Amino acid sequence: MEFLRNAAQSVIDNKTQWGNFILIFPNNRSITYFRKYYKDIIGHSVWAPQSASISRFLHDFVDGEKASQIQLSFYLYEAFKKVLGTDSDFADYTLEDFYPYAQIILNDFNEIDNYLIDADKIFVNLAQLEEFNLDSDFLSEEQIETIKRFWKNYNPHFKQKFLIKLWNNLSKIYDEFTGILENKGLTYGGLQRRRLVEKIKAGEIEFDRYDKYVFIGFNALSRSELEIMKAIKKQGKALFYWDYDIHYLNDKKQEAGIFLRKNISELGDDLKYGHDNNRK
Repeated sequence: MEFLRNAAQSVIDNKTQWGNFILIFPNNRSITYFRKYYKDIIGHSVWAPQSASISRFLHDFVDGEKASQIQLSFYLYEAFKKVLGTDSDFADYTLEDFYPYAQIILNDFNEIDNYLIDADKIFVNLAQLEEFNLDSDFLSEEQIETIKRFWKNYNPHFKQKFLIKLWNNLSKIYDEFTGILENKGLTYGGLQRRRLVEKIKAGEIEFDRYDKYVFIGFNALSRSELEIMKAIKKQGKALFYWDYDIHYLNDKKQEAGIFLRKNISELGDDLKYGHDNNRK
């Protein structure tokens, strides 16, 4: 947690220059530790700066309430039945039968939204998937990983009867599912981020509530997070305190540094010290 102590010290040193600002963290746990270090450095009880997890922060920019896992499972089953309910292989599937598959599909839908992947392109017909080798340029790295994860997570016993038809119809199920959620005013994490990126690109979002948005403790980013942060940086309002060890960043052989080097190249690095002791 030495990184968060260094981040707290930097916030204390620079806060008077930032005007009205907010600190944004990957999760609530990071906020808790940051506030502890902030108080320790100040030396007495004090109100910590305005802070939010990335999920809480982004939620304020999009319409719709975040659905519970049970709600998502139920509406996914509803979409599944609308698309495949008349198929003889699926007509007898109850919500209880479908539930284990629903959890994997929901995770995949969340991932493709987080990485801004087109559902129509990733859930291609299996005949096309065989035609386009997984190592070809037809698919991005995110698409390849999603495809591999889908097939890995299921019992091979179901592939012939269930999974092939399910896979070939997932794009339709995705469209039906997200349509149901939109009609009911509901959403989920990945879909919120996709919608926000769409609004940013359409010029419908201005990050004008704060003078500075300070992102603290991030490492690898999803594509949607990267696009959102780039938009705030473009307005000259974003600062980035990345959580990394300088050893992994500088060693080109370390895979852990690949994403960080890309993030720093595109977004900058505003915490200039303290990255050499994160392994302690």
